Amino acid sequence: MILGIGHLKQYDTVRYQLIKQRTALSNSEEALNALTHLNDEVTQVLNDMVAAVDKAIKQLDKGMLKLVKEHYSETFDLVTSVPGVGPKTATMMICITDGFKKFSHAQVKQFISYIGMSPRTFESGTSVKGRAHISKEGNSRMRSMLYMCSWTAKRKNKQCVTLYERLSEKGKPEKVIKVAIAHKLVRQIFGVIKSGTAFSKEYA
Repeated sequence: MILGIGHLKQYDTVRYQLIKQRTALSNSEEALNALTHLNDEVTQVLNDMVAAVDKAIKQLDKGMLKLVKEHYSETFDLVTSVPGVGPKTATMMICITDGFKKFSHAQVKQFISYIGMSPRTFESGTSVKGRAHISKEGNSRMRSMLYMCSWTAKRKNKQCVTLYERLSEKGKPEKVIKVAIAHKLVRQIFGVIKSGTAFSKEYA
């Protein structure tokens, strides 16, 4: 496997399992509280477990970032040069694309399909205000990260700001706009990777 990617995927796998564990612990606390008031000892144990999981996740985050900067510093800098894209999103994208070796520079559509962000919005009638139909396949975590990035990008990324304003004026629902901005970000990311230069307003 490509240098560093194997270890990066190990970090990511364990991190994902810990996130699921943290969610399960939180759900357990809510479920128990719904039945009866939790006693102090049970509450303390659950809180300690959540704190331990959070600490481990932070440790893995640092390890992933360190590994990416050691082996993919140039790629990392290019991806994070896109306004709205943060370190965690850049790290995850490098991980799932094998350092952008799994998808060529011309395969942006394939990558979008891979992470399950192929919207099929209706452009006529009342469906314009309907839901954005998105593929359920693909990497849901990458998709979620890009959704989160879209709300930063709509304020800090000039092209995304313009896109947001244009779609808002057309009455598009927020989810449709979110998907559109995420698409824009993916194309901008692949643009800087292809060019080998940091983000500029020419990338769309």
